[in-house]
Parts: sequence; C-alpha cells; structure tokens
Amino acid sequence: MTRIMNKRLLLLAAVFVLSPGWTIRELPTLPGGGLCVANAINERGETAGQAQSSAGIMRAVIWNSAGTIYELATPAIPGGISIAEDLNDYGYVVGRMATTTTPATAFVWYRGIVTNLTASSESRAFSISNANHVAGQWSVAGTPPRHYAVVWGSATPGSPFFLGGWGGYVDFAYDIAKNAPVVAGTAATQIRDRHAFLWIDSTGMRDLGTLGGYNSYGRGVSVGVWPDSAGDTIYVVGESETVPGSMNLTPFLWYRGTMTGLGLLPGCTTGYAYGVNKRKEVVGTCWGGGIDRAFLWRSGSLVDLNTVLPPGSGWDRLYAAYDINESGQIAGFGSYRGQIRGFILTP
Repeated sequence: MTRIMNKRLLLLAAVFVLSPGWTIRELPTLPGGGLCVANAINERGETAGQAQSSAGIMRAVIWNSAGTIYELATPAIPGGISIAEDLNDYGYVVGRMATTTTPATAFVWYRGIVTNLTASSESRAFSISNANHVAGQWSVAGTPPRHYAVVWGSATPGSPFFLGGWGGYVDFAYDIAKNAPVVAGTAATQIRDRHAFLWIDSTGMRDLGTLGGYNSYGRGVSVGVWPDSAGDTIYVVGESETVPGSMNLTPFLWYRGTMTGLGLLPGCTTGYAYGVNKRKEVVGTCWGGGIDRAFLWRSGSLVDLNTVLPPGSGWDRLYAAYDINESGQIAGFGSYRGQIRGFILTP
C-alpha cells in the first residue's frame, strides 16, 4: 500500500494544474543521467529531444504521450552524441548524430531502425513532414565550405534537393510543414547578411525581408489548408534585427507578405520565435538581464509562461518553448527543482 501511495505522490509531483486550467508535465531524463530538453511535439502528444546519459553523453530520445522516455538506437560510441530535432504524427524522428572522429550526420529513426541520410558529407536534419520529407542542411567541403538548405524527398538515403539561395555560404532549412511542401529557413546573401525565407514547391524560395535590420532568421512554418495558392493559411515565424547591425533580435510572424514584430516581454532585449500552429499561436524564448523566459503569443498578446506556474509546482523557471501542436500543447525546457528538464504544457 505504501508503494502504491508513493507512486501516486510522484505522479502528482510531475503534473500540476496551472492557472487558468493548464497542466505541466516534467519529462524525465535517462536513468542516471543529467539534463534533458524537449524540442518538438506531435499531434499525439509524443515528444522528441535529447537527454544526458549516465556517461554524460547527450543522446536522442523520445517521450511517449504518458511521458515515458526512450533512448533512440543511434551509435553509442564513446564521445558520440545524438539529438532528436523533430518527429511527425506517425512516429518518424529526425535529428543528427556525431562522434569525436566523424562529422554530424542527418538521420531518420523509425521503430528502432536508424537510417543515415548521407554517406559521408556533414548534414543535419531539423524537421520532418507527415509525408516523410525531411528539411535540413547539407555541407560541402571547400574554401570556404558551403552549407546548403535542402530537403530529402523521403526518409531514405539519397541525394537531397537543394532549395536555392542568394549566393551566400551558410543556408539552412529549419522547418517543413507537416501537411505541405512548404519550408521555412534562412539563407545568406553575397554580402553575408542572412534573411528568412519561405520555400514553396511550386514557386521556389521567397525572401521574407527583415524588420529593419540587416538579418532575419526563419524558424517555423505552418499551413492551414493545402493547396493554398494565395497563401491565406501560411504562417512563418522567426526573429529579426530591427536596427541595422544590432545584436538584439525581435520575434516575428510573417503572413500574407508582411513581417510583423511580436514584441518582447518586459525586461527582455532579444528573443526567438521557434514554433507556430494553424491557429497562429507562436512560442519561443526571450532574455534580458541574464534571465531566459519561455513565451506564448496569441491574439496579439505575449504571455510569459512563467506567470502561470503556481507556487509549489517545483518549477523554478521555464526557459524556452520550442514547439506547439494543433491542440495547443507546448514543448520546451526549464529548471525543475534545480535540474534542467523538458516539459509539456497542456491547455
């Protein structure tokens, strides 16, 4: 009876009701390990990210909808690391892995089987659609080396499709819509500025501009209805300079040809927007004064997600929100009882 009661108390310690009506779940790390971070969440409430093993190595992991952690079977060579960046609604996971002697390599994981997307070139996989199209970066050696924004046409090895660019050397495709051949990312210009882009299969790459500075960065995209020739349901988020040459960035939402700054929480000097859903809800992080804070933007207002944490929840601070699904569940990481842990916020 005592053992049963202890299990119930542990469950209550991990899930707390927020005000108004939200719950927060602490995601466990690997046995004997250290920190863990949740990078993405799908429509089934499954989460992908990374966790530190008992040997101190960062490993790609997933959590099921109940919060149970599973390490992905990527190579466990001493010194090797792996990170799960995204997962789709069918359980396919993408990310990157590397060792002390090999460069980062993009991979796809499904039901215990890991597939390298490249044979020898350095690569990274950041996002996967429900059609198993994978968005990421492919690097080619040279002086200087080139880093291309690419999409692999399916979750199998092969040559990636290059999305194009503007003559710079560092591009990346950061997010692909789950339901459409639509990609958001960043491409460098010949004068080394970087601009957020929107790539659509039928029309190619579009420069989204900036909020007034030299640089902007595309991080997330969602598409409400596909096909959408008018772009009425396409949203892109990221961050941009507002003043040329400034190191401070402002989160933005791009819609129907217009990039709109979302503002910053009080005390913040810079911020990133990482994820957006079909309801135009945006999540990200901002910081200032040495403090990082996770935020949610919806209906024109910024919400500091720390303000909804009730006393006694065990959470010291929510640092970043990386993804939001169509149910409004948010994945990210924070400090739980002094330890870095991933979280899921559920409305």
